[in-house]
Amino acid sequence: MPRVKQMVKRALVETAKAQRRCKFTKKAIPKGTVCLVVYEGPRDRSCYSASVALEMLGAARGRLDEIEAALRLDAFSPWPPITGRTGSSESAP
Repeated sequence: MPRVKQMVKRALVETAKAQRRCKFTKKAIPKGTVCLVVYEGPRDRSCYSASVALEMLGAARGRLDEIEAALRLDAFSPWPPITGRTGSSESAP
């Protein structure tokens, strides 16, 4: 069985040790404030204020719920799985 892949990148809640900037709003995140930090590489990190992070988590949770519902619905469908891309703009011959 293949290894299960983690969908969420390395994301941590940290207390800012120095002033940071929110990647989305560009506003300052003062020292000592809790913020979300997403590490995309060894030296690449993105900081988000708590309010922006909560909005991001809400949107992600909604999207993950949609994906899970679609997978559960398809898992119990009597029809064979749909292969290929859906919604393509190519015309049929």
